Amino acid sequence: MFRLAREAGLHASINTNGYLTEEAAARLARAGMEAMNVDIKGGRRTYRQWLGAFLERLISTARAAMSLGVHLEFTYLVIPGVNDDEADEVIDTVASFGRSVPLHIAAYFPAHKLTNPPTPPELVEEIWRRARKELDYVYVGNIPGHPGQHTYCPNCGHAVIKRAGDRVIKIDLRESNKCPKCGHQIAIRGKPGRYGNLYRSFI
Repeated sequence: MFRLAREAGLHASINTNGYLTEEAAARLARAGMEAMNVDIKGGRRTYRQWLGAFLERLISTARAAMSLGVHLEFTYLVIPGVNDDEADEVIDTVASFGRSVPLHIAAYFPAHKLTNPPTPPELVEEIWRRARKELDYVYVGNIPGHPGQHTYCPNCGHAVIKRAGDRVIKIDLRESNKCPKCGHQIAIRGKPGRYGNLYRSFI
């Protein structure tokens, strides 16, 4: 399916919890997978206490995919009373892959059997600001209108890609994906899709 998608001019990516073997990641990459958006549930305590799993498995899988040229991004759903006290560990884990690896920080809302209160926007804002000290591309999800929806130049702070929700409304880049203000190379790949949507740092 990945090969057919790429032949049709579509991006081939998966959203995953990252809990697969390195061999599986390699086979997906060979089949044409271009990108992985990995849901990082929290730090090591969250994986043990809530999932009966190990964060190290996610890390090893993500590293294996990255070594094969797969574009990597992480999403951290911040849940009060569950994983909101592990933001620093999440940021450090993502930063270990390199400053240019994007991190999406998403607000949580109660659903099904999980009735914890919604994530306060102020908490997401605080984590976003902390993460931007360690990472070049940090985004905010599930808070409409937040400036963290946009892509900023890591060098001068100019908004090079603006979004409304998940939809791109403006791309301000020079040829070869450089910032028009300072000429810094922006770490993005690909091109705009059929509906004008772009991966956060993957266009």
